[in-house]
Amino acid sequence: MNILIIGNYIRQLVESAYKSGFNVFSISYFNDLDLHRYSVRCISYLKNVIDTKPLIYERDSVKKFFENSLKDFLEKYDINIVVPKINEEYIEGICNKYGVKVIGNDYKILRKISDKLYVYKICNDLNINVPEYFLRENDIEEYLKRGIKFLVKPRYGSGGYFIRFYNQYDKLSKDFFLQRYIDGNSFNITVYSNGSEIKLLYVSKQLVGLKEFGAEYFKYCGSLGFYYTKHYKKAFYYLKKLIEYFNLKGILGADFVEKYGNVFLVDFNPRIQSSFECIEISYKKYLFKKYMDAFEGKSLEKIYIKRNCAKVILYAKNSCRISKDFSGIAKDVPNIGTRVLKEEPILTLIKSGRNYTTCFNKLKKKALKIYSFLNKSS
Repeated sequence: MNILIIGNYIRQLVESAYKSGFNVFSISYFNDLDLHRYSVRCISYLKNVIDTKPLIYERDSVKKFFENSLKDFLEKYDINIVVPKINEEYIEGICNKYGVKVIGNDYKILRKISDKLYVYKICNDLNINVPEYFLRENDIEEYLKRGIKFLVKPRYGSGGYFIRFYNQYDKLSKDFFLQRYIDGNSFNITVYSNGSEIKLLYVSKQLVGLKEFGAEYFKYCGSLGFYYTKHYKKAFYYLKKLIEYFNLKGILGADFVEKYGNVFLVDFNPRIQSSFECIEISYKKYLFKKYMDAFEGKSLEKIYIKRNCAKVILYAKNSCRISKDFSGIAKDVPNIGTRVLKEEPILTLIKSGRNYTTCFNKLKKKALKIYSFLNKSS
């Protein structure tokens, strides 16, 4: 079967589909070596540079690239199914025109969920705890006098990009809001939903803003799992309510923070999350077929955790040029000659074993070696 996977960051899905026995075609934002290795045909928006700014400042151009590429693939190749990382209206429209099935949730619902403020409103209606949030600076003056910290967060986006602490010089635009900062323990939950039942798949500890990996502020830089935390059952209950409300299927999840003896939902992710490959490694099972099965209403059989996993994303501490093929020791590997701009993702490191803390420490040492090589070659 020929599967076309499309989206900004799709390497995990492409690899899982390939190793599950599918013929994979891919349209991606990033131009990783991995994608070419696992795809019959791959095309990417980026070529010889890694820069995520176009996703914000050139959105129309990026969207046009995906639209034209999708049409081109459906005309040239015998594609049976299109699997978008996140379904969108243009994907449905083009695929309907060519008579190709799309595996994904309703794009109209996903469009609404992309707005964090809309999700928080629904959470309030469903009695799901979320950190306090405000739209105006004046609303938090009394809190600031009491020394309470606030974050400036974008209404749209993921990965912790553009999140920062609020200061008195900040002026909010309509695309940002203020959220009370909870200095607690961050974790992520992933579930399997087939429309009639929702099963817990994984709990992972979130790694954010770790400077040893070049991740400033609140940028996501990895996961540790399986992570046992006191409040995961409460978090699962909250996530289950949201998924049932929106009637979503697939493998999806949410980010939480626990503090004050309670748990708060921070971000809802109605898509395959970054911890997906950690889940596959921990279960020793490729889950792409299970992901598609969820949209067919099929149940997930009992599977068992066999090992733990640590994953880290390395960001460029300074702009650099790739002069070595890191395949075999890393994932999301850039082509030789690729220029990586400062603060942009370079590659991903993964390690599995009996103890994720030991795995994480080994990845820290490996990261130091890679940074050392990059500094010498730049």
